[in-house]
Amino acid sequence: MNQWRSVSGTLAVLLWILILCSGAFGCGITREVTLPNGYICNVDDMIWITHPDIERDVVIDIEVLDVQNGIVFGSRRDWITDEFLGYFIIETKLQEAWFTWDESA
Repeated sequence: MNQWRSVSGTLAVLLWILILCSGAFGCGITREVTLPNGYICNVDDMIWITHPDIERDVVIDIEVLDVQNGIVFGSRRDWITDEFLGYFIIETKLQEAWFTWDESA
């Protein structure tokens, strides 16, 4: 037990406490990623995209996401049934979105 009273032992204990706190409380973990032109990608149990000027979520249940020259695109998958839902493209500058599924559902 005396090894914990040394400087290296104290540092080891502090490191373990830091690791446990970051896992339990999400310390230092970013839950939002800024996308072009004010869009925000939120990451939690699922991934979804929002915009402050749009009342509802722009896209939810995102499986794959990529950004190229202000265009956000990817695919969706239902996290419960694991069913593929389709693709989406968002032109962030024009605030236009295209979907391969019924977006009202």
